[in-house]
Amino acid sequence: MNIFVSILCQNKSTYTISINKRLKESGIDSSLIVDSEINNDLLRNINFTGFNRLPDEVTNSHYTKITAWEKSFYNIHINNLIDKYDYFYFIEEDVYTKDTNTIFDIISYFNTFNADLISKLILFKEEQPEWPWWNIDHSYEKLFNDPHRSFNPLCRLSKKLVSLIFEFQKHNNTFYFHEILFSSLCVDHHMIYHDYSYYPKINDYIGNIQYRPNILVKDILDSKIYHPVKHMKNLEVRIDK
Repeated sequence: MNIFVSILCQNKSTYTISINKRLKESGIDSSLIVDSEINNDLLRNINFTGFNRLPDEVTNSHYTKITAWEKSFYNIHINNLIDKYDYFYFIEEDVYTKDTNTIFDIISYFNTFNADLISKLILFKEEQPEWPWWNIDHSYEKLFNDPHRSFNPLCRLSKKLVSLIFEFQKHNNTFYFHEILFSSLCVDHHMIYHDYSYYPKINDYIGNIQYRPNILVKDILDSKIYHPVKHMKNLEVRIDK
């Protein structure tokens, strides 16, 4: 099984650099995707936008922002990685562990499952009608037969799903909010998706993956992974092999 890991960050930090270095030293192909290292205008010119929709509380609408999510898919596209790898992992910078061995444990565990999408909180609208994005932008109702959402700070996508995402972008001249796009494409195309919340051993590796509030350092156990943990440059990381 060939895998590629994208570490998504606004700026490089000791933490993200160490994770990327550790992955490469262990023979896992990876890339540190940094917002500032790919020009936003380049992505706008090829319509590589739309993965992130942020709330505008004044107008009760949304605005789009190009982030490392778009740039990670640009990296896959420009380097033809879709032809080289079976699965693509995405890890946001505020997914934190004090012990990088935990990341390898999670990857090894996820690799035992045959699924096109592994993520958290994969739900259809009726299961979580209070999720704010259902009511801020209703365009998903025309784009997907059975809209779902997922929570993706730590996730794995198959090459088949990544290919469908590129097809969606080509057809629509944009991506779409990734927390709706990934799972909705999976469901519409009858693909296999797993909510890792229900994996039997997941509590061995994950302390808490949540939207908010920020998790405090004092609540972090060495052997587990957490989200969101901010101010990475001030946090320690153990990189023992």
